[in-house]
Amino acid sequence: MSRGIRFVSFCALATTLIASYSVRANTIVFECGTSIAVDLAKNAVNNQPATISETVIDLQMKSEVADDTGVVYYHIDRITNILTENFKYRLPSGRTQSDDPTTYRCTVGSATPTIPR
Repeated sequence: MSRGIRFVSFCALATTLIASYSVRANTIVFECGTSIAVDLAKNAVNNQPATISETVIDLQMKSEVADDTGVVYYHIDRITNILTENFKYRLPSGRTQSDDPTTYRCTVGSATPTIPR
């Protein structure tokens, strides 16, 4: 009888750990001077569409201001945890201009797990 109780307890613990891990694994938080939440299930970064692979995360953000033609490109190397930020904007002449890329070292964590009900 004791053996059966231990087996059931083990199964319950294993199920809880697997459920917690799968929830945690869906969101990665990069701290790069600001928090960047990567939702792996939705292919989104801070609720913006992104291209996500095992080694890199790429996204672009356009300004919400109507007369601003700037675009910010973000590239996160998941191996080195380095964020590269690059601004590009269109000049009145029609040409584009870029700033030198800025890099940030990030630390990585997981979002606080929540168990769906």
